[in-house]
Amino acid sequence: MNGIKEKIRQKALEMGAVDVGWADLEAASVSAPDDFKQALCIVVPLNRGVISHIQETPTHAYYAHYVSVNRLIDDITLQLALLLEAQGYPAQAIPAGPPMLSDDTVLHGLFQHKTTAVLSGMGWIGKSALFLHQEYGSGVRLGSVLTTTELPIENKPMESQCGGCRICTRVCPSGAIKGEKWALGMERDTLFDALKCDAYINTHHEEIAHQMVCGLCMAHCPFTKGTRKIDESLRN
Repeated sequence: MNGIKEKIRQKALEMGAVDVGWADLEAASVSAPDDFKQALCIVVPLNRGVISHIQETPTHAYYAHYVSVNRLIDDITLQLALLLEAQGYPAQAIPAGPPMLSDDTVLHGLFQHKTTAVLSGMGWIGKSALFLHQEYGSGVRLGSVLTTTELPIENKPMESQCGGCRICTRVCPSGAIKGEKWALGMERDTLFDALKCDAYINTHHEEIAHQMVCGLCMAHCPFTKGTRKIDESLRN
């Protein structure tokens, strides 16, 4: 069984991912479409050269890069899903595209990639509600594949390493980031007002409306900039 795990990792890294994690959704009581019990998550880094130019407003280069990375993620997760199915494991690749709006009150994706990433032990959720990878910070995009594998998974989620930092809260132009420290099981709304963020983007940046966020919280995060490293003592 671990053979397929290594094949998946090798394929993902060959195609441009920098990390791959596995999560046991059933053990964590996470509901998934079609009752898939496990999921894998890939991490693709955003180009730091592009991110570094996001100072007070999103750039056109950032928008183009964001779209390109989403396309790459979809290519990778499709190939991984096909590889799993070729080995006899039904699988479903989850699109990396923009969130959906339900009942005009909730913005969400088909499945929360961040859930898989956290359960896989690759990082934590920042005060910005972004996933922070242990090496690349929040300057990443995620992709997920749901599957029926029954791999032995013993990952432990990391604790938040944000501490007293409030940089993302201060730079958020919409005031959507509430400044709360994340803990496992916490709802996104406790950390972040997604509709407030979306409304700001729609008003001030129509060219990227409903497609992405402005990126200021990500660009100014010390972990993304590489000016702060994880504290190994905070690992579970």
